[in-house]
Amino acid sequence: MVKPIRVAGGVASTADEVVEAYAPNPELISPHEWGQVRSHAVAATKTAGYEAPSSARQALRYATRMLVWAYRRGQPLDPEVVFTQDNVRAFLATEGAGWSEAGRATAASYLHRLAWHATTTAPWHGLPAPVGRARPIAPPYTAREIAGYWAAAEVQATEARTRVLTTMLTLGLGAGVNAGELLRVTAGDVLIHPQEPRLWVVVLSDRTVPVLIEYVPALARLTEKYPEGPLIGPHNRNSRDPVGKLRSSLEIPSYLPPLRQAQLRTTWMVQLLSMDVRITEFMTIAGLSSGSVLEKLLPYVADRDDQDRYLMAGAGLSPRGGADAS
Repeated sequence: MVKPIRVAGGVASTADEVVEAYAPNPELISPHEWGQVRSHAVAATKTAGYEAPSSARQALRYATRMLVWAYRRGQPLDPEVVFTQDNVRAFLATEGAGWSEAGRATAASYLHRLAWHATTTAPWHGLPAPVGRARPIAPPYTAREIAGYWAAAEVQATEARTRVLTTMLTLGLGAGVNAGELLRVTAGDVLIHPQEPRLWVVVLSDRTVPVLIEYVPALARLTEKYPEGPLIGPHNRNSRDPVGKLRSSLEIPSYLPPLRQAQLRTTWMVQLLSMDVRITEFMTIAGLSSGSVLEKLLPYVADRDDQDRYLMAGAGLSPRGGADAS
């Protein structure tokens, strides 16, 4: 059971309840301004697909502040106009001038996800790397988007295309396999733990990755059907972008965002961080040598605040991976 959070003087237990109940501080944003931007802020937050109440509340706060900032400058409230890269940079430079670096980074991550999902023409896909800083991480796919990709895999025009899309989803969402690794994984690289048949792993060149349990059946079908050669199927490894070439043949519905292996991997990393996995274990499983990615993933990891579990765990009162202590 998710612990309710306070919103506008009341409490809310779900992301939808948060969005419906939220109202900004009237000393910062007037009721008139809130009335002007509310529908746009709510739509952007819902589209971004936040499921944790605390994350939905934070996202709605940033969406509201961004929209009010644009409204005060006389800009149209069309998301395609408001949520542009230039506007987000300007908002962070002005409104965020007094914030800490961590605060600005968190705001940037939320606004990136909001803009990514709220716009279709604003060029948020493939953001240029800011000077002196790493490229922003692609936000995770929502549960609705993932379901849409799986549905698309079932109706591809050819078996080869079905194989490509199913392999991308299974290895990306189930094991965080990146684009280069995707081309090399074969059935021989997939092993089953001798003492625990539910535990399947993918042996890569630099690490062994446990497969998330919900993706084991799909992986089992792939390895059984394609016991020889790369699971992704035949491809030209000498082409400039072999994964991109395979992906370009897929039939993806227009309502879904572009399918990217890096974004599938981000989705997997967020799910992994939402489980009882230590940071050192996460770094090893994900094949990371730097912890800088953790800060970028933070806005997407749901709070574990049900029944104060995180407080119990932080006090050493809950066995790792087990039930709360009584």
